[in-house]
Amino acid sequence: MARTGLRFLNKLVSVLVSIVLLVTVLYAGFALWDNHQIYHAAESVFDEMKEIKERMAAEAKAAEMARIAAERAAEKAEKKAAEEAEQKAAEEALAAARAKAEASFTSYGAPFEELKAINPDVNGWLTMPGTAIDYPLVQGETNNSYINTDVYGEFALAGSIFLDSRNDDYYTDPYSLLYGHNMSKHRMFSDVNLYKDEAFFNENTTGELYLSDRLHNLTTLSCIVTNAGDSLIMNPVTWRKLDVTKYVESVQTNAIYVNEEGVEALQKLIDSGEQPHILALSTCSNEFTDARTVLLTLID
Repeated sequence: MARTGLRFLNKLVSVLVSIVLLVTVLYAGFALWDNHQIYHAAESVFDEMKEIKERMAAEAKAAEMARIAAERAAEKAEKKAAEEAEQKAAEEALAAARAKAEASFTSYGAPFEELKAINPDVNGWLTMPGTAIDYPLVQGETNNSYINTDVYGEFALAGSIFLDSRNDDYYTDPYSLLYGHNMSKHRMFSDVNLYKDEAFFNENTTGELYLSDRLHNLTTLSCIVTNAGDSLIMNPVTWRKLDVTKYVESVQTNAIYVNEEGVEALQKLIDSGEQPHILALSTCSNEFTDARTVLLTLID
């Protein structure tokens, strides 16, 4: 009787172990499939938008060239008119040049309206050459709005690249902070961590920020590793109260690497009395609990 009971118990344990192994294998299989679906969604969700962005980029650069050409023509006309003591003609030439430039930017804004039609929370587009970072930017009512929501407003673990809810959505603040998940296979803001490599940091020092009516060039300032509770780097409100003379010191604090050319450009703005505008790209890092890699850039 005892042997029969023992054999039954061994069979029961064997069956239970088999069930546990089967459940584990099935769970792992579903997890891998779900993981594949997550990355597939993150990879394909912006395909439609990138076609719009390509047209927007082409028109933005054409608009910028038109603006520069118009300003140069206006300067020449103004100089010539001034030499001939024809101030009125100079003013008219300048006004005409500015009107031409303004018209070019109006044309540039057309593709951007297509993005706004897809989602009114879209406020820009960020491209960082040398990386896979090439995404529309959104801003929600809170900083939780787009953590697990894609740019179409659908649930997605990859979320979106979003601007801190405390920032102005036209990037006029002294410090604007963007967030993105650190996904594998170069998705979302994973490539921000590439800037922790010295060679990569030194070779990739530019970026582009497209807004509704203009293109801003970005110059890298520094790559920083800090914690999520950093009261300066992770809080755009702090910069509104920060003495502008402290900007250079602030972008160098906790920095792994510093782009001296970017810092020089920042210092020139400060010396000229202008308000610098900094754009920060933040993502998770693995140095310690709540670690964040933050790339600071200067908006032209």
